[in-house]
Amino acid sequence: AETLAPPGDWRWLADHLRLDEDLSAILATFPDDEPMRAAVRDCRGLRLLRQDPWECLASFILSSTKQIVQIQQCVGLLCRRFGEPVTVPDGSEPRFAFPGPARVAAAAEAELRACK
Repeated sequence: AETLAPPGDWRWLADHLRLDEDLSAILATFPDDEPMRAAVRDCRGLRLLRQDPWECLASFILSSTKQIVQIQQCVGLLCRRFGEPVTVPDGSEPRFAFPGPARVAAAAEAELRACK
């Protein structure tokens, strides 16, 4: 099982939020068109995450035609049913990592459909 950083150690969050990168430099690479300008303006402060590519792709595929609450439910079900347990420092309810592609590929279609 994976172990999280010690309580009070927030370096993992800074890494995940890519706080070490210059957001304005990243935004300067975006297309210069009205929809992108509107998105940047309306989502001021939104960060690009340093997320595992497989997890990002799978979550994106799950997001089609779904609302945020439904996406969270689908991802949560996938993690609980197919992910490896993750140790939680405070001992709260068990958590599970996002399952890898091999584990998802090995699941039966009915098992995946049960995750909505």
